[in-house]
Amino acid sequence: MSAPPSSAKEVLCELRRADIASPRAPSVALLQQVDWAITSGERWLILSPPGAGKSALLQTAAGIQRPLQGEVWLFGQCLHHLREPELLPLRQKVGLVFEGGGRLFPELTVAQNVALPQAYHHSKPWAEAIAQITPLLDWLELGPYASEAPVRLPRAWLPRAGLARALALQPRLLFLDHPWRGADPQERQWWQSKLSALPSHVPSVAALVLAVDEPEPWLSGCSRLAVVHQRQLATFPSAAEGHAWLAAHHLLASPP
Repeated sequence: MSAPPSSAKEVLCELRRADIASPRAPSVALLQQVDWAITSGERWLILSPPGAGKSALLQTAAGIQRPLQGEVWLFGQCLHHLREPELLPLRQKVGLVFEGGGRLFPELTVAQNVALPQAYHHSKPWAEAIAQITPLLDWLELGPYASEAPVRLPRAWLPRAGLARALALQPRLLFLDHPWRGADPQERQWWQSKLSALPSHVPSVAALVLAVDEPEPWLSGCSRLAVVHQRQLATFPSAAEGHAWLAAHHLLASPP
């Protein structure tokens, strides 16, 4: 899987000495003093044990929740003093695919769930918004379910709808919070294939971040690696160096 192409390197997101709060206990720091920058053209793999804070990390980086301390920068702007109307345009440049089915609205059809960002943020009628995202549905093989309720989707396909909705606004940065957890090998292969083809179908995406709790089969396709370890985020200059660190800590059989 290749990283999205980029004509010039740009820092899309940066965390500076950030303490990452727990969504369930906002005064508790899951991760401390995080320094992390995501640059255009990069494909990050974030490896973390379950419950160690990778979901909170992604939501903080996306501007959805604030850090306990430190700074979050999106597309060159510090979010610290921004109010909600100022945050919204920055958040719309970030797609986030949640774990566990994409957090779809059961009262809407699959197509309406995917078109919702277009309809809501750009005040488009349903028909126009759905027409705009129909090619995306077809590419992700969701076309036959477009007019169905999410409950009619095969359970393993619910994250596909979450991916479609995350891509509906043509984001520049895409976060994936282990949406394929529990998927069979065939479904994981589908995700690998679609993420590899992403630059051709959604060229707006300049960088990807995949958060997982096991390195395979994703490790071979990443250009950068970070590991949540002892409430810290350890980042490595290259995937190979991160691979060697994992092997040294007995998380892999051997370095590459």
